[in-house]
Amino acid sequence: MNTTKPMNNKTITISRRYAPRNGASLLLVAMLCLLPPVAMAQGAWESLASIRSVASKFVLATIGDPQARVRFDHLDPRLRLRRCDGQLEAFWPGARRPSGNATVGVRCNGSRAWKIYLPVRITRRLAVVVTRHPLARQHPLTLDDLRVETREVSGLDAVPMDPQHYVGMVTRRRLPAGEILRPQLVQPPRVIRRGDPVIIEARSGNIAVRVHGTALMDGRRGQRIRVKNASSGRVIQASVAAAGLVTVGI
Repeated sequence: MNTTKPMNNKTITISRRYAPRNGASLLLVAMLCLLPPVAMAQGAWESLASIRSVASKFVLATIGDPQARVRFDHLDPRLRLRRCDGQLEAFWPGARRPSGNATVGVRCNGSRAWKIYLPVRITRRLAVVVTRHPLARQHPLTLDDLRVETREVSGLDAVPMDPQHYVGMVTRRRLPAGEILRPQLVQPPRVIRRGDPVIIEARSGNIAVRVHGTALMDGRRGQRIRVKNASSGRVIQASVAAAGLVTVGI
């Protein structure tokens, strides 16, 4: 035999054969019938907020910079990962120290293990050297060309923050006003040009031998170029030390 009970404008039919005898139990059955499937299962999934929290704390602890900011790409709210019955652990997929755009992993060390990779952007507010106005290619830099600004930047590990470091360098390409200077944007000026007379210095300890020669190519400080020994006529490789001076090892 069946009985029909109205609830919240919805009708639930319960067979007396299986109906609980207790009134409270009957009410519980009715509420479970009306509960949405998502609400019934929401406790079975790991929250995206907890995954982001574990990843964010790990990234900030690894960087050790209180000025750093961590931003994650949007996670699809439909993502379903079983609630971890163990510990959530974040990790870097590679051995390289992260900077700028990176990827951080989060894994579940539970009975039903899983892992997920989250794209992350790491930025810092730093004082950086920027161009004061547009600069042409091969422009020799002076202090008048540069200024210091505080910017939110990424991927600037080990970048010189002192304008004096760039003075005397030349630009590798045209630079707009406000461009953040990086080492790859500048280079030392040419101090030797092809055909210039040079002194070739060979040094071993406190002993140095100098002979005259001719540069066979342009050279910047620290660059290796070909030079011709004026005495022997031999062509050798030498390092540019200064204008008109190259060195070789003995």
